[in-house]
Amino acid sequence: MRDDLKAKLQRRWETALDDRKELAPSSSLPILSDLLAARTKKQGSVVSLRSA
Repeated sequence: MRDDLKAKLQRRWETALDDRKELAPSSSLPILSDLLAARTKKQGSVVSLRSA
């Protein structure tokens, strides 16, 4: 059950980053800007706060 929840939350996180990237590819917040840039470079791969 926990693994299922983690997988669903990860998909929501990735979708949220993709949606945010479509609005604007960068941010004035350094961590968000880094996450968006990493998402662009690693399209389709897992990007999480821990990897930033």
